[in-house]
Amino acid sequence: MFPVPDGDTGTNFTLTLRAVADALRALGDAPLPDTARTAARAAVLGARGNSGMMLAHFLMGFAESLGDARAASTRDIAAALRLGADRLYGSLEDPREGTILTVAREAASAAERAAADSEDVVAFMARLLAEAERALARTPELMAALREAGVVDAGGKGFVRMIEGVVRFIEGDPMNPPTNRFTGES
Repeated sequence: MFPVPDGDTGTNFTLTLRAVADALRALGDAPLPDTARTAARAAVLGARGNSGMMLAHFLMGFAESLGDARAASTRDIAAALRLGADRLYGSLEDPREGTILTVAREAASAAERAAADSEDVVAFMARLLAEAERALARTPELMAALREAGVVDAGGKGFVRMIEGVVRFIEGDPMNPPTNRFTGES
């Protein structure tokens, strides 16, 4: 049954996203198509658990939508988010609302609305993040297990934090790698 109440969704999502970040760091400054394809490939190769697999499917759809475009408008990004969400849904035999699926789908819808209103990427991404946070907050309404536990969906939260990281990057907020709490190393 999905979602699996195994308690490691956040860890698996983080490890998968870390594989993506490591691959992008190694790639360095590269054109958009190379960056998108590298992110998707790294997610596939580094996928851990259900949440990692779902992130990989999302990023594969995202990269596929961007194709060989050297630049992306807000409409292009919205279309990539939509295809990412569609690929994510299509990857599951029994998709369940109240999960990362809901957050990705609602984020894609918000992106489409935001892109129709503005070509300003900063404003577009801020609106996308706000809508994704609202979708995440609604996940307990859609899934009894989350409601009973008093939590939001962990995969959906990871997805929102990923968008937040993009917004922080665009806004120039430095993002440092997390420090290992045991060794003090990054």
